Amino acid sequence: MELRGSRSWFWFSVFIVLVLLQVGDASLTYILATKTPPGIDMEANPLARYIFETFGLLCGMIVGKSIAIAAGFFIYTRTADKIRVVRLVAKSGLVFLVLVYIHVSSHNWNQIFILRHLGLI
Repeated sequence: MELRGSRSWFWFSVFIVLVLLQVGDASLTYILATKTPPGIDMEANPLARYIFETFGLLCGMIVGKSIAIAAGFFIYTRTADKIRVVRLVAKSGLVFLVLVYIHVSSHNWNQIFILRHLGLI
């Protein structure tokens, strides 16, 4: 996919932000999963929890985040589709994913802050 014009670069930048948020989410999830006391389940996503139980924490994160980044890339490639409705849906989906992962990252930081304040990590 060629990057032409400022709009293409903008959507590529949004995709890169999504990738960085995925990496940040994986890092924060790893910190929470390894630093919290046993019995406290810090992963709210049941699908991610299943992947972690199946593949182990580190391999599960690599698998889960690879799938998420590949899905984000597929959506990103649709932002230059010839069909206007497809472009609109893809752009909306990409923005939605970025907003969701901004929320997830802020929630994880909040959890780390609370656990530190309570002396649990």
